[in-house]
Amino acid sequence: MVDKKGFTIIEVLVAILIFSIGILAMAALFPMGMRVSYRAQMRTKALSYAMGKIEELRSLPFTDSALTAGEHTEGNLENRFELSWEVTDDVPLTGMKYVKVYVKWLPPAGDTEQIELETYLARLN
Repeated sequence: MVDKKGFTIIEVLVAILIFSIGILAMAALFPMGMRVSYRAQMRTKALSYAMGKIEELRSLPFTDSALTAGEHTEGNLENRFELSWEVTDDVPLTGMKYVKVYVKWLPPAGDTEQIELETYLARLN
């Protein structure tokens, strides 16, 4: 009678094949994870710029030129982000301003992405 200890060559090859398929599947996930991480980083930066602009606009006098009705642009930030804002007078009530801040950017692959934040400003007497 033959004493069987260990694995046959077929068993070893099948195990290597299954292991290789698993490793390749995991390796395919890394680029996707990097894209998702980069997109989250860009959205976080854009949100930070928009929040900063809203805080800046809130600190200005109600009659400042940056708060006149219409569209305003600040231009490019970091050569990636385009910041602009729109002011509408007397919305929702007379003596108030509706401000909407936009931050746009172009990811390495894909269409332009944008976030928008809005706020209301009121004249304090």
